[in-house]
Amino acid sequence: MDKKPKTPSCPGCGGKPFTVKTVHGWRSDCCGLWSWHGKPLTDGATHQARQAAHAAFDALWKGQGPLSRLARIMGMTSQECHISRFGADQAKRVVEIAQSGALLREADSAP
Repeated sequence: MDKKPKTPSCPGCGGKPFTVKTVHGWRSDCCGLWSWHGKPLTDGATHQARQAAHAAFDALWKGQGPLSRLARIMGMTSQECHISRFGADQAKRVVEIAQSGALLREADSAP
């Protein structure tokens, strides 16, 4: 990712975050919040919750459409259903859904 991504304004102050290219990609920082690769800025607890959500969800990913099933279970559209946009509570819900087997049950009942 060489091109600097467009970064949304800081939810803390409404200003433009400081963005720098690191060995891991583009990182933006402002008001104690940060993000990678132009994603919305957020706090450490939300980052950790999103990582756990990805770990739980990605373990089930088999190319069979789990994202659309997750979106249905969470009551949102597939376009809205991106872990990088979730708050900590939504990310924790993904872990619960993935661990409960609900995605697999949803797949069995899908037409």
